[in-house]
Amino acid sequence: MTTTGLTFRLLVTGALLLTASNAFALNRGGMSGGGGNVMNPTPPDRLVNRHEVRALANRLPTLLPKVAHYLAQKQSSLAQIPVGQAGADENLRPLFQTRYSILRLLKTVPLDVEHHKSCFDGSGNPVDGSVAEDDDEVCLSALNIALKVHPTEIDAQSQALIVHEYGEKAGLDEAAAISVQAQVLEDVLNTP
Repeated sequence: MTTTGLTFRLLVTGALLLTASNAFALNRGGMSGGGGNVMNPTPPDRLVNRHEVRALANRLPTLLPKVAHYLAQKQSSLAQIPVGQAGADENLRPLFQTRYSILRLLKTVPLDVEHHKSCFDGSGNPVDGSVAEDDDEVCLSALNIALKVHPTEIDAQSQALIVHEYGEKAGLDEAAAISVQAQVLEDVLNTP
């Protein structure tokens, strides 16, 4: 085995141990109360290799237009329904009442995709996604997502996490971002 292959396997093993030790926090939508993680993922049925992580890293930015389209449809639909009468979509209404337009942010705020490490929250805890108030970018960890999520759920989990992070950038607090993430995940998983 090459040194690169051994290093990658050690990195994957360490990340899996970190994932297992934080299983309770992940079920709540985040570590250390900070959010920024996929929600109740179905774990992969095998170890992923660096090529799969790289492919995911390349695919994550291509989800931004898909997320923007989904949110534009939801915003249009919610604009026609009185407050409190939109059923499950009511959970998304806070996204469109933020200080900054999430649709604009999806077009203007860069997505920084990590290939070899986690993103980090404001307290320095490793997370799957994060946003810094003083930095004009959103971070997603392709490595963390690939290690935690079954390939059949990766796009849905990633889209929901993108909405969570850009929602925070738009002005949502953590609780609202987690609620929105859960609704988006349910919508995307249940859409054929």
